[in-house]
Amino acid sequence: MLRRTESEQRRRVEAQRQQREELDEQRRLKQQRLQREKDEQHQQARQRGTLEHNTAKLLTLHLCQDAALFGGRFLAGVSDEMVEQVSPQGGGSSARGQIRMMPYRVQRWKIPTHVIYSQNARGLKTDSALTEAIDALRHRSGFSAGLQETWRTGLEEIEEDGFVFLGAAPAVQNGRGSKGVGILLSPLAVAAWRAAGAVVHNDVGPRVIAVRMEVEDSAGRKQGLFQVASYAPISTAPDTEKDEYETALACVLSRRQSGDIVIVCADTNASIGRGCLGGQNVNYGAVGSHGIDFLNDSGRRLRSFMELHDLAALSSFFKKPFYGTWLHPCSKLQKQLDHIMISRCDLKRFTDAGACCGQLIDSDHSAVFCKLRFTVRLRRKLEPRAQLARLDTAPLLNQDQAVQFATDVVTSLGTSDASAVSYSTLAKAVEKTAAETLPKRERPAPLWFAAKEGVLRAAIANRNATFNAHQRQPTADAAARYRQARSRVQLEIRRAKSDWILGKCTAINDGICGATGSAAAWATVKVLKAGLAPPRRAPPAKMKKADGSLADTPEENASVFADAFSQLYGREASFDPSVLDDLPQRPVAVGLDHVPSDDEIQLATSKLHATAPGPSGLHARLWQALVSTSDGFGFNDFVLTGRRPSTVGDVEFSLRDSMYADDAGLAFCSRRGVEVETPKVVAHFARWGMEIHVGKDGSNGEPRKDSKSEVLFCAAAPTSYNNPATYDGADLSDIKLPGGCFMPAAPAASSSGVGLEAIASSNMAPFLTKLFDIVSATTTGAQLQFTASHPGRRKG
Repeated sequence: MLRRTESEQRRRVEAQRQQREELDEQRRLKQQRLQREKDEQHQQARQRGTLEHNTAKLLTLHLCQDAALFGGRFLAGVSDEMVEQVSPQGGGSSARGQIRMMPYRVQRWKIPTHVIYSQNARGLKTDSALTEAIDALRHRSGFSAGLQETWRTGLEEIEEDGFVFLGAAPAVQNGRGSKGVGILLSPLAVAAWRAAGAVVHNDVGPRVIAVRMEVEDSAGRKQGLFQVASYAPISTAPDTEKDEYETALACVLSRRQSGDIVIVCADTNASIGRGCLGGQNVNYGAVGSHGIDFLNDSGRRLRSFMELHDLAALSSFFKKPFYGTWLHPCSKLQKQLDHIMISRCDLKRFTDAGACCGQLIDSDHSAVFCKLRFTVRLRRKLEPRAQLARLDTAPLLNQDQAVQFATDVVTSLGTSDASAVSYSTLAKAVEKTAAETLPKRERPAPLWFAAKEGVLRAAIANRNATFNAHQRQPTADAAARYRQARSRVQLEIRRAKSDWILGKCTAINDGICGATGSAAAWATVKVLKAGLAPPRRAPPAKMKKADGSLADTPEENASVFADAFSQLYGREASFDPSVLDDLPQRPVAVGLDHVPSDDEIQLATSKLHATAPGPSGLHARLWQALVSTSDGFGFNDFVLTGRRPSTVGDVEFSLRDSMYADDAGLAFCSRRGVEVETPKVVAHFARWGMEIHVGKDGSNGEPRKDSKSEVLFCAAAPTSYNNPATYDGADLSDIKLPGGCFMPAAPAASSSGVGLEAIASSNMAPFLTKLFDIVSATTTGAQLQFTASHPGRRKG
């Protein structure tokens, strides 16, 4: 029995070897035939190009009525053979009247071709793997990529060096992981995605994710691009799991807008064969005439789904020398499992598709690609504030350069009289001088991958080459070389990370012990603390609806915000003017009734933080440099006094009645004081049209609502209590308010030694600050009106 088994195995191996040799021979003959056809097409194209070129010359000659216009130069370039090629009836100079009006092909404006990839990643759990995929997409000049089997967790939005990864995966992974899909967008695709609203469809499960992008076609019209990444269950999965996947995919496809180009990057886990079933015309089916001729049950099910939703497997319509994307580990036969599916009506838009050499990321699947012509308006005109943010103001820390900057600003103004220059004119002069004299900020230091880009790319290229060799001829030697190449890539990645960390540590030591200074050291500490991982954007929070449940979709989140803001800003402001008489008058603040002195301006300028607040975006260092000279010092009265830039003369401006402090607190010495005074405080703010956020217990029929305001019990020292755990039985129950409202009480961590019970809430106290040079104030109606002095007039 054992001998029979061994002999059968030898015969099976020999049959497989002969089959592979026959396939190799067929592939070689096919490549030779394709090369001959390509050479013939090139020869015909050259002949057509020569004929069209000669036709164009003769057509120009025919349209010119007077040959003397050419001065003999053009006629010298028109030979008799050229005339005979176009019009055999005659030759020489007499052929000019016999030239036939042949159409001349006009070369249209070329639209850039963008490449979209799709690959089963077989694990994209580590940040280094994600960085490798980003670099591969950048190196291949890809537009975007759909990834399957990422094995990550939760919903993600990760941005690194302009690229954005959008992922959807199970909340918790078991073992090595499973499922998970993602879409990797290049900077160009990010611009198109944000132009379409930056919407991500990741709410249908861990197997499907989609985004919509807005591009432009050849005519400059806006065109939607709806890209989907999906991962189908394996062929042995139960039908219920396959039904859930198809339902999720159909749900996402239903969200596309009319006219969108649909691109589904999928690991279908199915063999769909080639050609139409039943002998129909191949031009009207979901699968073209090219590909691996093998069909299984999952493939039949997928073909039915594609026919139902008018989809087509794009790679099956392009003739390629190789179609396999996955090598079966047992039979060593190629399977075509990865596809890019599109709408059947959009086939004419794509110029190429199929399996590509190499991979985007280390995996057992080959990547597939498609080419599509469109354009994206990436570069937009930057706002002045964004342009200023790109400038490096560090050179202004040098005194000589600061003085030169101030001199240039005064020279740009053309006058040294501050009263004759408005704030807007001064701001424009500062902005113009900064743009002309200051350099742009340097790009940040490269991360670990970019620092060792050459070595890592060489290792990755070697791995891709061995992968392709193993896919074409799966021998033991090829598999060993592939495993060795994969190990080499991982080794180089570990070395690159280690070198990057050691380099940052050296920079920190140089900053602390060397000449670069502690500021550079602490900046490096921040970079090192951020780690090797790219920044992640947390998924949007789920808002609580009126019934107490959490929102599940962005639309429900938006409705919660809409209701909250409509109640907040839709309320009609009302107040009792008589409360003004009850307000205690504050004592006069001596010293605030005059223009700041030069010494005060100089001191305030030196304390400015290195920021660029306000709508102008002018950095604080620009104003500090401006006061470094006596000529530039006089112009800073505009900024340091806080006057409104547009105010000229005795013009009144108003402060809205909604200007109040967001957080404030009132102190009481006992719980009894809180219970008595809190209702009065709530009623007082209601008279001014403001609301203290208190809770509702639901006793009056309204739904229960938590309280944002809270009563904090500030305890005394623990040694002053007999039982510090209960504060000697202090009552920390909720404070009951009229109308079924309440305010919770909780102990506050305090060691001040003073026992107080304080009420601290949100949106409580009206708050006015000295933002302008106030001369007088009057009260009229629902607002306070102030009069500002002339901003250009200096006193004292």
